[in-house]
Order: sequence, then C-alpha cells, then structure tokens
Amino acid sequence: MIVLEPEEMQKLDQKVINSGFSSLLLMESAGRQTAEIIKDNYNKENKVLILAGTGNNGGDGFVIARLLDIWNYHVKIIVVGRKEKISGSPLKNIKICELRDIDINYFNGDNFDVIRNEISNHDLIVDSLLGTGLKGNLREPILSIVRLINESIIQVLSVDIPTGIDGNSGKVLKDAVKADITVTMAFSKVGHYLYPGRDYTNELYIVDLGFPEKLIEKNKYKHFVLSLKEANKLLPTRSKTGHKGSFGKVLVIGGSLGYEGAAVLTAESALKSGSGLVKLMVFEEIYQAVSCKKRELITDILTIDNLKKSISDFDVIALGPGLGRGKLQEKIVSYIIKKARCPIVIDADGLNNLNLTDLKDLKKDVVLTPHLGEFARLIDQPINEVQDNRIKSSREFARRYNVNLLLKGASTLVVDANGKVTINTTGNSGMATAGSGDVLTGIIASLSGQGVDIYQSGVLGAYLHGLAGDTAKINLGEYSLLAGDIIDSLPPAISKIQWGC
Repeated sequence: MIVLEPEEMQKLDQKVINSGFSSLLLMESAGRQTAEIIKDNYNKENKVLILAGTGNNGGDGFVIARLLDIWNYHVKIIVVGRKEKISGSPLKNIKICELRDIDINYFNGDNFDVIRNEISNHDLIVDSLLGTGLKGNLREPILSIVRLINESIIQVLSVDIPTGIDGNSGKVLKDAVKADITVTMAFSKVGHYLYPGRDYTNELYIVDLGFPEKLIEKNKYKHFVLSLKEANKLLPTRSKTGHKGSFGKVLVIGGSLGYEGAAVLTAESALKSGSGLVKLMVFEEIYQAVSCKKRELITDILTIDNLKKSISDFDVIALGPGLGRGKLQEKIVSYIIKKARCPIVIDADGLNNLNLTDLKDLKKDVVLTPHLGEFARLIDQPINEVQDNRIKSSREFARRYNVNLLLKGASTLVVDANGKVTINTTGNSGMATAGSGDVLTGIIASLSGQGVDIYQSGVLGAYLHGLAGDTAKINLGEYSLLAGDIIDSLPPAISKIQWGC
C-alpha cells in the first residue's frame, strides 16, 4: 500500500485539480467521509467542537461541521486566526456554515480560558488546525491550544494528521495533538507510521477521494506499508503434492557457548514458518547441548570443511544468531558471503563479524537485519543520529552496498538497493525481548527458502513476526512475552494472513 510524503500528496492533489477535479469537490469528499466516520463512532448526544485553522485543513473542518449540523449534532466552530485570512474553498464552506447559523467564533490568542472552557464543555474535539503542510515548530497561539487539548480527557479526531506531527518523519514539532482517531485523505503519510507520530496518530482511517487511477504514478513512489490483503498475496502457496524439499531447505549458522538458544530460536521459527527442512550448524563445544533441543532439527558441527561440503545443498542461509565474535567467526562469515550461491539473511554476530568490503562484489541476494546499535556500528555513526534519520541512513547504506536492509525497531524498516522503503505496522513493546530478533531471522529465511523474493521475505517476515507478537500479546500481555511465545503464535498469525481474519 502506497504511503506518501506531504509534498508528494500536494503535487498529486494539484495534478488531480488540474485534470478537472475542483478543490471544492475534494474538500467536500474529505469532509463528508470524515463526518461519516464521526457518525459511526459517536452518537448525537456527543457535543462536537471543531478547532479549525484558516487553510484547507480548516476547510475540511467546516465541511464536517455543516454535515454534522445537518445530522442534528450539536456543533461549534472555533477558527484560530482572523476571518479575513480565509479564502478559496475554505471561505465558501464557512459561508455555508454561517448560512446554517452554526455557532462560529474566531480566536486570536487573547484569552485561552475561552478555549479551555469550550473544550471542557464538549465531548469530541475535531482537530483541523494545520494538517500536513506544517513547516517548523508550532507557534502561538496554536501551540498553547494543542497543549490545552492534550490536558483534557476529551476524545480527539485529527483531520489528515495530528497538528504538530511532521508528515515526513513522524517527529513532534515542539508539541502535537494526541489523537484517538486520525482520518487522512487518499493516502496515508510517512509520519503516520514513524514514531513518535504513530503514537499520536492512534487509529488511522484512510478515505478515498476518488482520484482517477491513471493519474497516480505508482512506480514513482518509494514508501509503502503492507496490508493484510497484500500479505496474503505474498504468502507462499502449499502444493498438495509437495514434500519437504518443496518447501525450502534452510541452513542456520550460529550459536556459541552461552548463546546456544539464539540459533535454536532461528531454526525453530524457520520450521514453524513452513520450511520443509532446517539444518543447524554450531561449534563442537555446544553441539551436544543443541542437538537435543529440538527433535525436528538436523544438526551438524560448524567447521569450514563441513561448510564446504554442505553449503550448496540449501536454498537459503541464516547467518549469525549467537555465533560469537572472533577471528574464526570472521573467517566463517566471509567464506559464506563469498562462496554461497543462495540468498543469505545476515543477523546479529553475522553483522558483528562482517567485513563490509565483502558486500561489494555480491553475486547473490542478501538481507541484513541489524537493530539500531548494530547498524550504528556498521556505518560508524552515533546512535542518536541514526535514530533521527532512520530512512535516510538505511537508504544510503542499501544503495551503497547494493543490498536489502531490514532495520529493526519501532517501526521496522525494510529497504532495497533502489531506495524502496516498506514501514512495518505490526508488533508491540512486548517483543523487545531477548531472542525476538533471532525469531525474525528464521521467519525471513524460511520465506526466502519457500521462493519468496528476498526483499519481500523481509517485508512479509517483519509483518508476520509482528503479527505473531500481537497475537501473543492478546493471551500473555506485553510484560510477560518471550521470544518462544512469538514462535508459538506463528501458526495463528499465518492463518490470519491466509484467511484474512
């Protein structure tokens, strides 16, 4: 599902208008569908306060007010700004509100007690103050109004994006409205999905403005999220006449003294994700301990000689969980990257032992799956700088080394060498637990082994991993969730993708 940056949305809006759609029609469509969402979620006993700006976002609010008034809701509008600043389609819509005798007041920052009292006297606030066009931090009087909204316990619906959230980055621009519902137009925006914007957006509705398909140049856009319907299309099909070789053979290389469980979690999650055969190669010192962990696993001792014998027998390699660090590990990682001819999922100590020069002459598909700290070490930048520029840093790395990158975190990003970014929307804080990343590695490797494109394996893998975590959360809560619980919840999560419910 396409996600746009605010400037992309503005250009598309203008393109649609230039093709014959009037801005008044688009505003009517946006306001009507938002009003219908209010009608579906709030009954007529709820008193509605429209806090509107003087631009197009405010114009959407005026349409909402008119329709709610027609439907016999108690509605009041407070416009933040002078009346003479309203023009174009918003001006036409507020004039219609005046004709219907809707209560309209203008506020210029002279007495904030007025706003405070009005908020407390209503049941729902519609935030149509600024939308996605905001540049720079919030200024007065809107800054204080936003804080008054957040101090209240009143339900809030934001139009397009919560006022104060950067539509490109999800950053809070000094302060922002904490919405209960956000209704956005035509396409969701990047800032809806990146934290902290995702927390301020909460429940997100995307309304269809009726843009003609031929005007939407889908190939030019670079940001996406995966829907349940799209996940269903990516999920590998299971042939009724298949055998274990039909569903992918996965080689997991990892594990070391004290970290035996990491590789086992990866191997087990690969099995639970549909792989027909999974082999786990570990160092001799932990071989006995690991070989009895999971009876469905094939185990072998990890040496260069053993790798030479078996590396060509597998459809995908998961490299690194619990492998440890050292000269031997560096040699193993380098050998696999240079000699393997199948896709490789590189995680954890696969990354910590990685020589980036080995990536420059790749003849295979690779996905790297670092968390923020590992990625910061890879590119030799401070963690806070990477965190502030996650999409930009990920894109630059993927393009430079011609690889796929899955940057774990809230929200997980999956980036390809052409700059395409898919933002994952599933998962919860309970998944911030030891071994969770090892489970993800196994899921991605399994999907790749079953024939899913390596980039899409990362996209679907992150989605399925988060969905399993969300399923586990329902039964266990976020505090008690373990990596093994995510594996146990893979079957119902896969079923949800398979059947759409």
